[in-house]
Amino acid sequence: MRRLLKILAMLLLVLPVLLFIAWFYLHTQLKMAGISSWSLQLSHLSWHQANLNQLDLVYENDHYRSEVSFHDLKLRWSWPGFFRIQAHSIQLASATITVQQTGEHVADTAARLPVALSADWRLPTWLPKLIKLDQIDLLLPCASGQCALQASLVASADEQQAWQASLSLKSPQYQQTVKTDWQLQQGPDALAIQATLLLDQQLALSFKQQLAIDRAASTELALAISPPSPALLAWLNEWDLQLPDEWREQFTQPVKLHLVARWQLPKLWPEARLATNALPLVNAEIDIIARAPDAFIIPNIGWLKGELKAQLQIADQHVSKWQLAADLALSHYPDFGLKAYFADPLAPLLIKIDSQSASSPSLTQLPLKLQLISASPVQSSFNAQAMLSLTPELAITLNQAELMLKTKQLQVKAYQLKLQDVTLQSRFHGAWQAKYWQLQLADNTSLAAKVTHPDAKGQVKLALNGTTISQATDADVTLSSQLQLEVQQLQHAQLLTQNWQWQGNASGSLVKLDVEGVLSNDSGLIVKQQTAWQAPAQLQMDWQLEDLFLLAGNPLATSFQAWPSLLNLTRGRINAYGQLSYQQQLVANTQVNFRELTGLYDRTLFTGLTSAFLVNLKAQQFTIEVPELQLAQLNHGLQMGPLQLKAQYQATLAEPFLGNLQLLDARLGFMQGELSVEPQLMALKQPSQQLVLIINQLDLAELVRQHPTTELKANGKLSGRIPLTINNKQFSVQQGQLAAEAPGGTLQYRSAASAASAKTGGMKIVFDALENFQFSVLNSELNYATDGKLTLALQLKGANPALQQGRAINLNINLEEDLPAMLASLQLANKLNDTLTKRVQQYIQRQQAAKAAAGEKR
Repeated sequence: MRRLLKILAMLLLVLPVLLFIAWFYLHTQLKMAGISSWSLQLSHLSWHQANLNQLDLVYENDHYRSEVSFHDLKLRWSWPGFFRIQAHSIQLASATITVQQTGEHVADTAARLPVALSADWRLPTWLPKLIKLDQIDLLLPCASGQCALQASLVASADEQQAWQASLSLKSPQYQQTVKTDWQLQQGPDALAIQATLLLDQQLALSFKQQLAIDRAASTELALAISPPSPALLAWLNEWDLQLPDEWREQFTQPVKLHLVARWQLPKLWPEARLATNALPLVNAEIDIIARAPDAFIIPNIGWLKGELKAQLQIADQHVSKWQLAADLALSHYPDFGLKAYFADPLAPLLIKIDSQSASSPSLTQLPLKLQLISASPVQSSFNAQAMLSLTPELAITLNQAELMLKTKQLQVKAYQLKLQDVTLQSRFHGAWQAKYWQLQLADNTSLAAKVTHPDAKGQVKLALNGTTISQATDADVTLSSQLQLEVQQLQHAQLLTQNWQWQGNASGSLVKLDVEGVLSNDSGLIVKQQTAWQAPAQLQMDWQLEDLFLLAGNPLATSFQAWPSLLNLTRGRINAYGQLSYQQQLVANTQVNFRELTGLYDRTLFTGLTSAFLVNLKAQQFTIEVPELQLAQLNHGLQMGPLQLKAQYQATLAEPFLGNLQLLDARLGFMQGELSVEPQLMALKQPSQQLVLIINQLDLAELVRQHPTTELKANGKLSGRIPLTINNKQFSVQQGQLAAEAPGGTLQYRSAASAASAKTGGMKIVFDALENFQFSVLNSELNYATDGKLTLALQLKGANPALQQGRAINLNINLEEDLPAMLASLQLANKLNDTLTKRVQQYIQRQQAAKAAAGEKR
């Protein structure tokens, strides 16, 4: 008896300690699980049941805070063995669960490791045989803030572990209910599941699954989706699930999907597939039927309708039979920005797939035939045969693909560009796999279109040969191609209408591309170019104009509108080369070389023109340098030459003809003497320019020779300075000075008509003196007006040895000459060139007409 009392006393002392330890352990475990606080109201507790009037707890993590409150919770259990408990039932009258988002949720990405699949997928036996949750009020975060849901659950099992469950979710605001029923049969060697899901007669899903202990399974799935009701749309919108209005308007008939499959999984997945390059299923028979009478939206793809049937058989983790057939229509698909170029919306894309293979123990590649067709505004046709490989990794090989695109009109409004009758034809093949893809175009891939722009138009034809496009993982898209571009009857404001061609090669990537080729036209102009492009905006181009031998013609004159119409080149050689680069600003350098050019400009003949022109462009400013220009001879009624010139010109692109001209050296041989211009900077923005011509040792005998006359002979040298004013492209001279160099010279003027008219008096003495006048002084003041009138005020000092015993004579003579008319008469008399003669005659006719018109006005 005393011993029993000691044992009871020890239990009374130890029991509080054990209860305290248990309570502390439970509190610590709940804290570690994220339950920050909890409380309960216990109404009844016995060895087989517990009744809780209320259980409240708060659960928190980095992203959410949940407040849970259970009301009238009843738990039932039994003790089938010592310290072994078996749950019987869980019943809950009501509960309230409120979830608030406290931070941005980021999904965790777990490493993909081999998973050992269990052979026994039955539910554990310790689960309660009855779970009944009558009413659960949920308040969850959604797009509009907090959204309310009501849920209920009933799940029960019999003695054979056959389970039945029913779950219901309801929106009290929109009266929408989602209900799902489950049935689970657990046998010793198999597991069978049947499930249905209903959404107020708008969505019905039926699912049947059988799974054997050897991982063999069969699946049957049926899905039907009806057009959504306004209440359902409002409910989805509350959860930020919005359906396009256009799709809802076309969605009038149910979409149906039916799938039947028999399959078996390996013991390890996915390691078994990686180790053997096999499929993750051991054996399988899969049949799929999908029907969508009306367009069904697929995110990021478009609206799809039609029918698809597929059959796949797998034996020993390899495909043994394959069949796929589809007749689909895809609309509202991504246009990749092309929609803006067409006046009409893009038509639906018709998709037809017909592919099957005969039964075989192992199919390594699955054949696939694909046909795509679309109508206006782009008429397209695409036919291809492909092979689909599932092992060792997913890969597609494209064979015998043909593409044809046609459209009547395409507009690029940003560039005011219009393309008409566009046609693209191509045949190609390619391959795709996870880490690499390649596309090879067959030769004679072509693109043709009539191109119209406010500045140009023409018929464009582009042909591609040897074209390859590819990309490897984490690398840029690379390409290689031979291109032939032809523009027929190109019309441009700066070009004469004719055919142009460009032929070349392109290689590199979309980030760094090299293009080289040859540009030519029907006139014989040939330009070679080498271009390097590097993203984002770096361009480098070298070009070379092949030698132009002008004896065979002048391609420049027959190519460009800007070629001066009054300039004819008949002999010589021209070539040019340059570089152009762009990196934040445009920089260009060009050199044009002339060799021994002979030709005619307006009414001036020239020969032996040799020079180099250096043109430099940077941003909006350009410079033209003439380091040395040499010209053998000029003839404008009078012969001149040689000419030597050094000059530099600077201007802006905005005002190309209003720059600064720097004359460094300008010398012209004239009448066995020389004309030169003092170095000067000319600002062409100014209304007028001033130059000083320096005349050095002009030979009077040569002047008389080039102005043939039988009445005058002369010798001597003249030098002087002539100030020249240029105003609105017209020349004038005021008080130019010429003087004879020592020791003077001789004038011999014999005119029978003039002498006869002056038989007596002072004029007779003058004419007698001029018959052999030996002068020591010859001064002349020269003036030239813009109307072409040249006046000379001559002052002569000298004597005629045969007159009055050589008495000294001073003569003052005023001469007036229409210089342009005189030069024109000399050009006609010389008959140097038929074109020149015609132009001189036209000039004389214009001058006579102008004078006649001026006389009528008076």
